[in-house]
Amino acid sequence: MGQTALPFLVIMLYESNNGKTRQVVAQLQAEIASGEHGVVGDPFLTVRALAEAFGVSLVTAHRVTTELKHLGILTRVGKRHLLAHRDDLIHDLHRKIGVLVTNLDNPFFSSLLNALEQAGRRHRVGILAVGSDYDLNHEKSQLAMLSASAVDGFLVCPAHDEQSRANLEGLDKPYVLVGRQVKGLESSVVMVENFTAGRQVAKHFLETGCEDFFYIGLDYFTHDERLRGFAFELKEHGFDLADSRIHLLRHRNGQLNPDLLKTIYRGRRTGVFCYHDLVALRVIRGARICDYRIPQDIAIVGFDNLPAASEVFPSLSSVAYPLAQIVENALRILLDRISRPNGREPEICSLNAHLIVRETSSLPLPPSAGGGHAAATLA
Repeated sequence: MGQTALPFLVIMLYESNNGKTRQVVAQLQAEIASGEHGVVGDPFLTVRALAEAFGVSLVTAHRVTTELKHLGILTRVGKRHLLAHRDDLIHDLHRKIGVLVTNLDNPFFSSLLNALEQAGRRHRVGILAVGSDYDLNHEKSQLAMLSASAVDGFLVCPAHDEQSRANLEGLDKPYVLVGRQVKGLESSVVMVENFTAGRQVAKHFLETGCEDFFYIGLDYFTHDERLRGFAFELKEHGFDLADSRIHLLRHRNGQLNPDLLKTIYRGRRTGVFCYHDLVALRVIRGARICDYRIPQDIAIVGFDNLPAASEVFPSLSSVAYPLAQIVENALRILLDRISRPNGREPEICSLNAHLIVRETSSLPLPPSAGGGHAAATLA
């Protein structure tokens, strides 16, 4: 090889390596902006992991990391690189969405907002989130506050399925309802097939030998499709769900009156369906206090499939549904309505739910295997 060939080869290798560095940097910029590698403060790939992921040398991986630091995308803390805050991303947002949920204390809404934040990063949408606390006056003021923040549209979990209508009709920007419809209001909504889910729960109770039934709901909703589906399926099998076997909670956090639990069990195995998991978890505790066996005396099913459902003992049967799909559909519909405010009729998007059976409602063990009032010993 001549003397001029070696420098030329070195130059070619250098340009090739630089080109690969730029390619990997560009790809990682897009991935980080979309939230694929986490949120601000999360640890980033090590140099070795980056090299393995992209099939490059350690030298190239180090160059990539250095370039991401120069761009302000990464910051070094100790021995790790973390995802850094970038002010320029704020100015790169396509839209700003106001999100109103009913109860920020409920872990379900925390999960919903987290999924929205992740989806917002992918769609370059900023999320401003507030809660109404199931209070209609507060719902109105919160919507006004979001509107004053120059949001482009709203995603709303209504505080009431009838009385929220006046608050929503006053909005001057597009909105999509999440979780439930509002009677008399023509609007797009993304929701779960609550009626069908209620029927699933009733079928499960019947199949596992329940002979008595009880429903615990919330008094914020006039048209409870979960209750309607539950009662409908029981009726189909010859059981009437009397008003005395329906209890609507009037407390924001679903607090239970201790005396209520004493009225649920009447000597026959009872299926208790709760509007959401937080109520069901309190029923588990109350059942232990009352010395009821779970699931031999009472079987319990909740709704939302919160993380705690699988961790509590006995583990809670619960209705689950695709939260990520709810968020993606709601955001898709809203962004479309923002872009084309007069373009489409309201869209109703209903997603299927399914019952996850756990210990609180599984088939009871025979008396010889049950070992007595096991639940009471765990209180």
